[in-house]
Formats: sequence, structure tokens, C-alpha cells
Amino acid sequence: MSNPQTHPGKKSGTASRAKVSAVKKSVSRAAERRGGVENTPDAGITAEERHRRIAEAAYYRALRRGFHGGSDLEDWLESEAEIDKLQLRG
Repeated sequence: MSNPQTHPGKKSGTASRAKVSAVKKSVSRAAERRGGVENTPDAGITAEERHRRIAEAAYYRALRRGFHGGSDLEDWLESEAEIDKLQLRG
């Protein structure tokens, strides 16, 4: 956990965890609305594992931009395309 005194401009750990949780929930709901969990390319992984990988990749996209700006749905869609591409190559 970062210390706001040693990292000026950083949010407290509690606020950051709350934002991460909100992003994960929002991304997951967006994927479910699109049917993302069911749209699994035949790449040898379960729909649940694909969903987990996409959610993790989307989270890290949001983390890289500090959870500011951008779009949860766009993060999900870009991550979905990335994971599917990796699975098709693998």
C-alpha cells in the first residue's frame, strides 16, 4: 500500500481498492450484457478462465492510466480482443 505522504498525489489504499472493485464490477457487467462470457474461441480454455483473463487484463489497462479517463467497456473490449488473439496463436 502506498503512503500518501511519500507519494504525493496518490490516493489512499482504501480509496484505490474501492475504485478497483468498482471497475471490476462494471467491466464484468458490461461483458455479461454483451455475452462476452459465452463468446469463447475454441482455444482449450473454459469460458470462466477466458472471462477471468479478460477481466484481469482490463483491470491492468485501467491501472496503467491510474483509473482516470478511458472507458471500462473499452478496456474490456480491447482486453477481450487481446486475449482471444493470444489464444488463437497459442
